[in-house]
Amino acid sequence: MPDKAMGRALVDALQGSRDRAGVVNPANGGWLGEGSKGPADGCIEKLSPELLHSQIQVFAKLLHAIGTMTAGQLKGA
Repeated sequence: MPDKAMGRALVDALQGSRDRAGVVNPANGGWLGEGSKGPADGCIEKLSPELLHSQIQVFAKLLHAIGTMTAGQLKGA
């Protein structure tokens, strides 16, 4: 199944990062979002530069891993 392949790629990308969790395709094949309401400054003061940097690294690792997978692997075949 596709979720398993993407989940494994995400778990691998999380290794060594500051992140504690990741979610892949959680709700009936859809993706959760950030919501549409918030203060004008976006709560920038709550941002952790270290965590943001770690999350960007995880995303880059995940994109690289996906780029090396075949369509069959991504489909879970």
